[in-house]
Amino acid sequence: MSTNVFLRIGISSSQLSIQREDEDLEVRDIRLGTGLLAAQCFRHAPPTAIESERAIEVVEDAIMPHTPLHDGFANLYNHDTLTLKIAELAEATEGFLSIDQLERVFERYAAISLGRPTTQDVIPKSAAFAAHLIMLREVMHHMKFSGIHLSGGPKNRQ
Repeated sequence: MSTNVFLRIGISSSQLSIQREDEDLEVRDIRLGTGLLAAQCFRHAPPTAIESERAIEVVEDAIMPHTPLHDGFANLYNHDTLTLKIAELAEATEGFLSIDQLERVFERYAAISLGRPTTQDVIPKSAAFAAHLIMLREVMHHMKFSGIHLSGGPKNRQ
């Protein structure tokens, strides 16, 4: 049974819209968004390593009630502007960003948060970008997605 999941990362909250075969669309609210995460965790731009670690913990707490999300094969979809920017930075092709490509972008962000000069990378330094990157990464890791499709998504059957 395949499952399609559309992730919407908002400013104050986020949602997972889940479409399983022959079932109505299920929407799960995540009580966390990029603005809320940044306000709770970030004091610097770019955020420091300690601030980023705290943000990861906050995201994990917010998404863990939604795991496990699927019992096997599942497709994750998102085409938010910041996800598309991450895909561009990862040089993702064919409308798909793999978890490995995402991780390489995160490693570049982490190097900056650890003190690498910001002039050595084109990664956005904003709190919003950092929050989006962390949220996307944690959803993909903890919900065991191999990658994310950059267009499309589940259809509402209601």
